[in-house]
Amino acid sequence: MADGDDGAAPSGAICVTVRLQAQPGEDRRVARMMADFAARVAADEPGCTYYAVTRQIGSPRHFAAHARFADWSAFNAHADTAHMQAALPELTAALAAPIALEIFVEI
Repeated sequence: MADGDDGAAPSGAICVTVRLQAQPGEDRRVARMMADFAARVAADEPGCTYYAVTRQIGSPRHFAAHARFADWSAFNAHADTAHMQAALPELTAALAAPIALEIFVEI
């Protein structure tokens, strides 16, 4: 059984990929918001050991954020940060589709 399959919090590092698609004309704004958010994560979240924002080659409206958290607790704390709560409404308004989130346990 994989970590977390039994209802318990997974053990080990948590890796996350978040996919975003900006509305037409909003790609620069989304890029700026994501870069600012990445800087806040790096400055304020010691439990996040890696955070990078990428843009799809050939499709400037498609972004991904890649993060690694020390453990499940650090991942949960990320969702509760003031910078997350502040960024989500503006970011969501600039997106063409809902945010897609994939959560993995490092092996």
